[in-house]
Order: sequence, then C-alpha cells, then structure tokens
Amino acid sequence: MQQAGSVGESEVEAKFKRIGWNPVRNSSLELGTDYLIEARDLDRRPRGLIVGAQVKSGASYFGRAVRGSDGTVSGWWYYESDIGHFDDWVTHGLPHLLVLHDLDTSTSYWVHVTASAVESTGQGCKVLVPASQTVDGAHADDLFAVACKQKAAPPIEGTAFFGAADAISPARRLRHALITPRLVAPHPNAGTDEPIDASQAVALLSQGRLRELIQFAEQHPSVPDPRSSSAGCDWTWRLVEAIWTWAMTDAVDHLEDVLESARTRDAAAASGVLLGCAQQRLERHEDALAVLDGLESRNDLLPVDHAWVLVQRGRVRAEVGNIAGARSDAAGAQRRLAGDEDDITVSALAAAAAWLLFATARLVPQSADEAILSLPEALTASDTAVSWWRSQRVSWGLQAAEDEWFKSWAQDRSYTLIGGGEPNAFDLFAAEFSADITGEHGSWRAMSALAARQRLMRAATTSDPAFELAEGLDALRRSGDHRSLKLALERLHRDGPLVAVSASVNKIPMSGWTHTTALPNFEALSLVGDLVTEESASEVPVGRPIATFAPSARIARVSARQLSPLWWR
Repeated sequence: MQQAGSVGESEVEAKFKRIGWNPVRNSSLELGTDYLIEARDLDRRPRGLIVGAQVKSGASYFGRAVRGSDGTVSGWWYYESDIGHFDDWVTHGLPHLLVLHDLDTSTSYWVHVTASAVESTGQGCKVLVPASQTVDGAHADDLFAVACKQKAAPPIEGTAFFGAADAISPARRLRHALITPRLVAPHPNAGTDEPIDASQAVALLSQGRLRELIQFAEQHPSVPDPRSSSAGCDWTWRLVEAIWTWAMTDAVDHLEDVLESARTRDAAAASGVLLGCAQQRLERHEDALAVLDGLESRNDLLPVDHAWVLVQRGRVRAEVGNIAGARSDAAGAQRRLAGDEDDITVSALAAAAAWLLFATARLVPQSADEAILSLPEALTASDTAVSWWRSQRVSWGLQAAEDEWFKSWAQDRSYTLIGGGEPNAFDLFAAEFSADITGEHGSWRAMSALAARQRLMRAATTSDPAFELAEGLDALRRSGDHRSLKLALERLHRDGPLVAVSASVNKIPMSGWTHTTALPNFEALSLVGDLVTEESASEVPVGRPIATFAPSARIARVSARQLSPLWWR
C-alpha cells in the first residue's frame, strides 16, 4: 500500500509538471497535504498562487462509484469517518485538491474540497470526485480557477476620502488611475494644499476634474501646467499633458508621442490603450487596430494589461465586422484576467469581455463545445464597483443639469462661475471616459449619447451655439443613437441654424462605417443630404443620390443582418 501510494504520488507529480505547474512535496508534519503546488497561468507564468493537494492511489479508492442511468461512472465518493481532514482542507488558507489516482490507467481525478462539496453522512464525511475532472492540459484552466480562489477582491468601502493609492503596486498605478480614478485621485474636499504626483493628475483628468488640476499647478511648482509644453518633464507628466490636449482638442499626436517614448510595459499599455480609444472616437479604426496589434504582440505585458489590450482590440474588431476575431480576443482576455482577483480593475475588464461575448453570440455559428453566456451571467459580470462609480457620475451630471434648468425656469439670474465648462459636462465626460477606457462599448454608447444630447440642449447658452450644435450632432452620430439624431436633425433643419447641420453632415466619412455608425450615417444622409458639399458629395458612389443613400460597397464588411444596433447595446 505504501509503495502504491509512492508510485501514485510520483505519477500525479509528473502530471502537474506537464501542465507547467510546480509541485513540491510537503515535508512538514501537516498530514493532510502531500503537495504544495505553484500554479501557473495559460502562458505558464507564476502568479504567486499555491494550491495544496492530497493524493490517494490504488483500486480501493475507486470502490464507491456513482453511476448514471446508462451505467456510466460519473465519479467516486471519497469517505473518511474522521472529519478532521475535511475540516482542515475546507478551512485551510490555501485551496485544497483531493486527487484520486488510478494506477492501472495512470489517470488522476481531482476535486476542489469546499464546504459546499463536502457532505456529512452522520458517521463521517464524503466528497464526490468527478470522473470528468482529470489532471491534464484539457483541464488546466479549471485547475487554475481553483488556485485563484485564494485571491479576493480588495475592500472598497471606506475608500471615498483617502482612496487606496498606497495599496496599488507601481506597475498597476496607471491602469488604476484610468479605470478606477476614485482610488487614486485626491478627494475634492481634501483641498489643494498638498502637491500631487503624475498618476494622481491622470486620475483627476479621468474624473473630469480639469479645473482642480489647474489649481494644483498654480499652487505647486512640482505640478506642471498641462496647458503648457511638458517636454522637459518625466514621462508620466508628459502623459498628463497628452491627455489634456486630447480632451480639449481631440488631437492624438501627443498621445502618439508618449506611446513612442514609453519605456516601461505599464506605460506602453496605458498610453497605447488611450491612443486606441482616441483613434476609435475619430473613426480611425484601422489606426486603432494597428496600435493595439502592436501592443498585443509584446511578450512582456502584465496579464491584466494584456487582457486590457485584448478587450479594446476585440471591441474595435467587432465594430468593423470581424466578429470571430472579437470573440477570440474577449475569450483570451477572460483567461488572462484569472489570477488577479485582488486587482479591482479586473472585474471591470471582465465585464467588458463578458458583454462582448454576450452581444456577439448570435452573430456567429456556435460550436458544440462553446459555452454560451446567458443574460443573467452577463448582467452579473457587469455588476462591478466601476459601473457603480460610473452611474454616480451620471447622477451628479444630471443633477447639475436639473439645477440649471430649475434656475432658468425660476428666472434666477445668479451665476456660479465654473472654469472650463458646465459642471454637468465634466461629470458626463468622466462617465463616458470610464466606459471608453474600460472597453464597455454598450455603456460608452449610452454615456456618449447622453453627453451629446446635453450638449445640444445647452448650446444656446454658450458663446458659439453653432459650433456646439455641430459638435453635439457629430457626437450623437458617433454614439450610434440614430433615433435621437433624427429628432435633432429634423428640428435644426426646420428651425436652424443650418450651418451647424451642414458642418455635422459633412463630417460623415464616406468609408470605414461600423456597426455603431452605419444606421445614424444613413439617417443623417437621408434627412439632410442636400447640405452635403460638392467636395464631400464627390466621394459618394456615382449614380446614387445622397438623399436616398442606402447600404453600399463601402460597408461590405458589415452585413445587413449585422446592422441592428440592438446587439451592441
């Protein structure tokens, strides 16, 4: 029996080594754990995850078979009259596997011993070891998922004022500043007496707190003014200046410069994703893909940063009609996010990947072994802290807008000076940016449309109404909200100013239409195509009147069946 156990342990050890894991015999007096095994991810990289394993070998452990109605063995009960081992495995700080090894077939079956899996018999305890769970490459992902159980999401309650920047490792700081800026940026009530570092400045911009960043710059020489050239500053401050320039002007050349000069992998990931998002907003999808392809080809990105890039590339691929590629990226992102559950940005990126898989499921043939994400699963995945904070920003933005509407109705002539624009615009920008940088395309569409409608409604109160109307119409078109766009165009085409309508319709590119922009582009050209200039009209296919514009070869990659906007919301 002892020899059989030794042989079995050696064979199980070899099986774990074949999937890239590193088993080490437990030499301590802990009798319920034969091995402490270092788990590896799908790229065979160590992630600081250890799993305990108890190995049982020989025919005697396969005597309590469980059979289905057709007589097929579905698993085996492992029983002990002494519940001590079960209690140790369930309450241990590390996840524990029970492995039954068949010496005749050299097959190892495993189960994760949890409180819900263990059953009391009244005279002891038992656990079912499934016949479908074997130690091999086919089940490496399942085994790695068990190893990830030891990492829990960080606590976020009580972080409103002090945040959690000190608990974030340097290599993750930029990603957190962009995706979870609440944890990095100083609280608004903390004041500006103390200087901030560059990652905090990035977080301020992500939250739309532009005026506060200027206040920090005016009070502290160590904080560069983002409105001025940052050529002599370190890289992260140059990133701040690049984000500011893009937010103010839509120009991406500074973002291109910081990506080119990035010297660390986290800097490359953050600046590259930012640039990809900016280019997609400008409808330069091929340029966005080129940037994201370059990032994805790197072999030094952290797993979460790699997943971030895949989520963003999948989003762009879906937009241009490469559904299979988009789904492959989303699935790849999900696999790479496993093992970092203690990183709060992970749940936000996992939500984006889940929604991408759910939204595109009906657009491609399903293979027999492909798991289909249900609506409850997609909704559960999207219930994240980042989505809560985004909703909070929307609430603040709409509350500010409602306050202004009420003052107007009450004929209140008082005015609160807010530098740089309306307060609700900043909050809605922050909500839109949050969805954009995370890759949650459906949420980005909703946030972008909301901000565009607000911009249209307040255009008359600005110094250049025609410009604001044109920009609002263009933003509404790019958001994919073709119904709101139709209403806005009809009103402005009827009441004016026509210069705003003309400026907007002449911004419509005659190539590169996507799932999001195809319907609003059709809507705009059919309603106000008579305002298209001769220069723009020259790009329309010969013989096709603009006013009756219909799907043509320019969007051949996007089939008529795929044009429905419902799947991408």
